[in-house]
Amino acid sequence: MHLTRFRLNTARPGARRLLASPQSLHAAVMASFPQLLPTGNTTAGPRVLWRLDHNARAEVFLYVVSPGLPDLTHLVEQAGWPAAHTPESPGWNTRPYTPFLDRLTQGEIFAFRLTANPVHHIRRKDSEPTKATAHITPAHQMDWLLKPERQERAGFRINEKPHDQRLLPAGLTHQRRPHH
Repeated sequence: MHLTRFRLNTARPGARRLLASPQSLHAAVMASFPQLLPTGNTTAGPRVLWRLDHNARAEVFLYVVSPGLPDLTHLVEQAGWPAAHTPESPGWNTRPYTPFLDRLTQGEIFAFRLTANPVHHIRRKDSEPTKATAHITPAHQMDWLLKPERQERAGFRINEKPHDQRLLPAGLTHQRRPHH
C-alpha cells in the first residue's frame, strides 16, 4: 500500500475543472494506475481511495491511498506545476503506507475527516436486480454512517461527546431519525 500527496495548482484551469467535478477527479486519479482496469465492480480487487484537503483557497492537496505506485504525470501537466517537474521531484510524493498501518494498535483513538458516498440498494420491481442508490438526505446519510454494524465492519467507532460538550438539543450527540 502507498500514500501519495499531490498539490493542485488552483491557478490552472485544469485544476479548477477537476475541483468542480468529483467524477472527473475520480477518473483522473484512476488513470494514475494503468495496471488497474476499470471493472465497474467496487468490491472486486484492490481499491484506490482518495480525498481532497482544502487548507486554503490556493492550497489544495489530493491524497491517494493505493495498492500500487501511481504515475501522476498527467495530473502534473493538467493541474500541477509542469515546469518544476523533474525525475527527482516529479510533482507528487509517495510513501509506503503499510509501515504506518502496521504500527496501529487496537484501542488507539484518532480524529478523521470522511468524505463518503453513502448508498443503499433498491429494487423498483421484483423482476429487476438491485441498484446502488445514493442516500441524499442528511438524516439518511447520518444513519448510514452511525450504523453500529457498519462501524464494526469498518473497524472504527464514532465516539460520543461528554454531556457538557454537546451542542444539539436535548443533549443529543447526533441528529438521527428514529428507527422503524
